[in-house]
Amino acid sequence: MSRYLGRISYSLYLVHMWVLTLVARTGVFEYGYFTGLLGIAIVLLVASFTYRYIETPGISLGERLLAAQAEYRPGGEASIKKPR
Repeated sequence: MSRYLGRISYSLYLVHMWVLTLVARTGVFEYGYFTGLLGIAIVLLVASFTYRYIETPGISLGERLLAAQAEYRPGGEASIKKPR
């Protein structure tokens, strides 16, 4: 569980304020202790979705762009690929 939270930590950081603000505007947090757990569950759910559908594809795109840039030489020739 802690590894998963570590992977989605940046998404948690980005969405927690927005989600908790929206949930607080509904008045849910006025009903007691367990509504705080509901807020945490909603934040985890939204962060999981943003990690899977925004952050992961963005990282993949960045890696592909960097790999394409590394293969290109200014003279217009592609560099020789190194064996793995």
